Amino acid sequence: MHLSSIRIQNFRGIRDLTIEFEPDITVLLGENNSGKTSVLEAVRLGLDRVKSDKTCIFEDYDFLRTEATKHISQCDKIILTYLFKETNNCVWDDELIRVLDEVIVGDEYPIIKLQVSAWFDASERECRQEWCFLDDKDNEMTGNQRKLRDLQRIRPFFFLSSLRNAKQEFQPQSIYWSSFLTNKDIDSDMQDKLEIELETINKKIIDAHSTFKDVEREVKRISELISTFKTNAVSIDPSPSDIYKTMRYNSQVNILTTENAKIPLQQHGEGTQSLSVLLLFNAYLNSRLKKDVDKLAEPIIAIEEPEAHLHPGAVRSLWKLLNGLPGQKIISTHSGDIISEVPVNKLRRMNKCGKDIKCRNFPETALTRDEHRKFEHHVRRNRGELLFAKCWILVEGETDVLVIAECADILSTNLSQHGIRLVECSQAGGPSIGVNPSEWTMS
Repeated sequence: MHLSSIRIQNFRGIRDLTIEFEPDITVLLGENNSGKTSVLEAVRLGLDRVKSDKTCIFEDYDFLRTEATKHISQCDKIILTYLFKETNNCVWDDELIRVLDEVIVGDEYPIIKLQVSAWFDASERECRQEWCFLDDKDNEMTGNQRKLRDLQRIRPFFFLSSLRNAKQEFQPQSIYWSSFLTNKDIDSDMQDKLEIELETINKKIIDAHSTFKDVEREVKRISELISTFKTNAVSIDPSPSDIYKTMRYNSQVNILTTENAKIPLQQHGEGTQSLSVLLLFNAYLNSRLKKDVDKLAEPIIAIEEPEAHLHPGAVRSLWKLLNGLPGQKIISTHSGDIISEVPVNKLRRMNKCGKDIKCRNFPETALTRDEHRKFEHHVRRNRGELLFAKCWILVEGETDVLVIAECADILSTNLSQHGIRLVECSQAGGPSIGVNPSEWTMS
């Protein structure tokens, strides 16, 4: 069961937008402030586990603002609608249907419609929120709110922002790292043996620490001051040996340098740290998810700018890792190197059109077979960054590129600022040098 689509209404800079997702991986691209992060946040707010029903998870500026908005009470209600739909390629598990049967609708295929709304309650002077499931006619189904927990348990949501920080993610209290530290999978006999050895070595360390004797000698004088204590009643002993506490608070991830020196992960560069967090995340999903969450759990994962801090060479190899993550992935990126690896049907282009935000995908019938071959070779595979442009001007060769670029400079027109890219395509049977500019192919 995957998230088929989301409809976002009055959320941040989005008035009304529906995005359809691929069952395995969907990649969002677009300019800054085109709504990519807002889409990821909209998915998170509805599907992430809510810690408390009493506290509104929406903030003031999650509500769509306009020039006329002076107070949040003037904002329209936020409505987020999530659609889960079975298809021929994604058949739902019988056990999953049994667990969620009360909220499944649809005639031809099973469907689940979840809606989350938020508004400002003028009488209470605070933001309120509500979750509900919808029937076939999009009317609210009452009495099924408890099924939200089941849905979130079976399709847990995980989010990695672009601000990945190994210093936080490899701490004992972090979600993913701590799941490995607290996993009690050591054989009980081995645990007893290790804790005896640990207690012995801890005792040797304390006995070897000569200054402890001074402390012990002075504290023993407590029997001279308080009669209830026995003489020689004081000793300094190691803490009770607990192998799991030792792992939790003393484990450290080190990475060897080119000189074979062990350096803590947190002391390496931002790129190494960022990639390590992604790999830790992958390890958790592959080895801990079904044990920590649920045996039916298949995650929905949102990752913002996985290329953050990485060298272009590392970015190129990142797609294999992302594509191999379990569950359904929704990824936003500014990297042409990642885009060059993504099948075009999995791309969603976000752009601002006036005051609205639109999302477009690449129609399967947009290109002929020969045009698709040329597109794959000359654009997606070798120049993925071209997919970030709003418009292409296809020209024959180097001279055309230089002439048009120079004309733009003379006219004080910044082509890049307007999202225009000049594409030399002489090797792909592109327009000839004498073609009328009005006939240039633009996409």
